[in-house]
Amino acid sequence: MDSYTLKVAPGSIISATVSSQSNNLFPLIELRDENGLPLKNPLAFNESSADLGLYDLAMGKATINVKTQADRTGNYTLTVAVFTVEQLRSEVIRLTNIERLKVGRTALLRNSLLEQAAQSHVSDMDASNTYLGHIGSNGSTPTTRINATGYRSAWF
Repeated sequence: MDSYTLKVAPGSIISATVSSQSNNLFPLIELRDENGLPLKNPLAFNESSADLGLYDLAMGKATINVKTQADRTGNYTLTVAVFTVEQLRSEVIRLTNIERLKVGRTALLRNSLLEQAAQSHVSDMDASNTYLGHIGSNGSTPTTRINATGYRSAWF
């Protein structure tokens, strides 16, 4: 097993992937805190790669462990990217607008009230340990969360 120490700004979002040219290495990747406790296991893995996905590294420090299954050995590449929340928000809008423009739609503009509604729901899902749902732990819907910010739209 190989270990790599990460030290980034607290609250950074990290992404980590391990890949190999070999189709029989079966690499695994995991993220552990300073005390060696598990933070995240791979979202996906196969015979030549494993992906942690995105993780909010609140403390700014962690260890990435890379190992192979069944004591297989070989070369691999570890790719780690570090993002701020703002960078990810901008990237979501950018990618969404690329797809909208492909089908003749106008580009979306950022709106702080809509971002506030979305962030409150993300925080609620995180606190209630709910993975990706439209209804909040208190029964809120996208419409009620948007209305709570004071945003007014033509569809309300």
